[in-house]
Amino acid sequence: MKKNRSILIISLLFISILIRCVPTGLCETSTGSIFNVGGTGAGNYTNIQDAINVASAGDTVFVFNGTYHENLIVNTSIQLIGEDRNTTIINGSRNGCVIILTADQVTITGFTITWGGLMFPDAGICVESSDNTITKNTIVENYYGMHMSYFSGNTLISENYIANNHQCGIYFSRSSNNRLIGNTVMNQPSNGFGLYESSNNNTIIGNTLSHNGFCGVNIRDSFNNHVSNNQFIGNNIGLHVPPPDHYTAVCSNFFSDNHVAYEEGYDVSAFSLVIVMALIFIVFIVLKKKS
Repeated sequence: MKKNRSILIISLLFISILIRCVPTGLCETSTGSIFNVGGTGAGNYTNIQDAINVASAGDTVFVFNGTYHENLIVNTSIQLIGEDRNTTIINGSRNGCVIILTADQVTITGFTITWGGLMFPDAGICVESSDNTITKNTIVENYYGMHMSYFSGNTLISENYIANNHQCGIYFSRSSNNRLIGNTVMNQPSNGFGLYESSNNNTIIGNTLSHNGFCGVNIRDSFNNHVSNNQFIGNNIGLHVPPPDHYTAVCSNFFSDNHVAYEEGYDVSAFSLVIVMALIFIVFIVLKKKS
């Protein structure tokens, strides 16, 4: 009897240990739904926006190959996934932004995003939210490739091909704490990346910025940005940073065939003081000669 009881206790202990050792992820199942667009399956949506409109937070909208002439508003925290970035095309028909993100925590991957409008602030992707992931897309032939608008931020932008847009590859306006990693940005008439109006604490690592008409990366009036391990090739100016008191960290970048590789802005107040002092000195000399 005691022997059987001991065996029972040992067995229970062994089972308890096994339960503790099983990874909890194996018992979890995704609660998000998947909504398909295009393709031939039953229940597939014809338009991407129709699928977005019925999706809830945590759901996935999967888009099969094809060209979709739409302008999308993503106002729910979903994953928007294309079957193949080269053949899953969202064409904005030259009308405003191709995709507008108003919800936080949106993922966009696997698309060619093209033919947005050609006026400010039109873009392939207009971001008006935070905590998003935009990765492995081709963004071409828009006014801006992307527009990170006022108070957007904390977004991962990685491994995108951004080319032949009509102004900047990505224009940042008061957009902070973003990570730009491993993108290829080329042939923009203005800047590859343009950071303006206190676009602070952004990290720019491992990108290739080539043959942009003004700057590969142009940082103005923005603080505490980090620029490292990027390639600047064949731009007019490879990298422009603000004065030292803006605390831009720059290291381990590669520069080749730029007209100007690296340019640092001057302190406007200090420069103005020098001009004023010079004028005072000139006036003093003139008055002294007359006396």
